[in-house]
Amino acid sequence: MSKLDNTNYGPGTYRHERHCKASREYSQGSPGCTCKPGVLTDFEKGKIEQARQDKVRVDGLLDEMRGRLTAANERAEGLSDANEALGSERDGWLRKLGAMTLARDDSTRHNTELAKLIAARDATITRLGKALPDPVKLRLLADWHDTYDQPRQPRGHEVQDDLRRWADEAEAAREGAGD
Repeated sequence: MSKLDNTNYGPGTYRHERHCKASREYSQGSPGCTCKPGVLTDFEKGKIEQARQDKVRVDGLLDEMRGRLTAANERAEGLSDANEALGSERDGWLRKLGAMTLARDDSTRHNTELAKLIAARDATITRLGKALPDPVKLRLLADWHDTYDQPRQPRGHEVQDDLRRWADEAEAAREGAGD
């Protein structure tokens, strides 16, 4: 049996050596060793539980976002062109959201993608003349990235720049609509 065999705790395996050397209670292969094949350690059980909780949390966020996109599509039913455009973009967003499930461990990137999707949806609705995004909310979201997420977000400045640019565009569109 190979020393790198991770499927078993039997004598001579990697897990057995790691466990016995860490506990220093028993020598490798001694009769008092508690290593048993197929038994998970508390650390491994904790990792499995943490992964399950992360999956449930991300799936909940994805369901919430799908509901928001569906509601936005229903509000646009009055305009057939707008409905088609939102439908095709919604499908693109859902594909992106599906791809984001592969990156469940990186919640910072997930939040950034979610912010981009929300801002892109609002920009699309603005282009269609349905509703304009609130520039104040976009700036607050950019400030949140600046104060909260910047230490962990290596590309947070790009998101801030995009959000602030969208806020400026929304203000210009509001001023243009008011004239």
